[in-house]
Amino acid sequence: MNSVYVVVLAGGRGRRFWPLTWNKPLVPFFGKPLVAYNLELLKLAGFTQIILVIHPEDVQTYMVFAISGLTIQTVIQQE
Repeated sequence: MNSVYVVVLAGGRGRRFWPLTWNKPLVPFFGKPLVAYNLELLKLAGFTQIILVIHPEDVQTYMVFAISGLTIQTVIQQE
């Protein structure tokens, strides 16, 4: 059986979120960024291969995301 990859779009800019953050998926919610909740739910659903589409300015921020049991690859959205 082939592996199923889940694509998570996390490259959006949120100019109206400005005092909180510039990146909507990184908005803190109960101590964790929103995207972390999505990744944890995907793991509970049985997915293990995740592709995160991110903004070029957020590469360092997303490099710290590590959830055991998930293989997370990042793809940079240039435009």
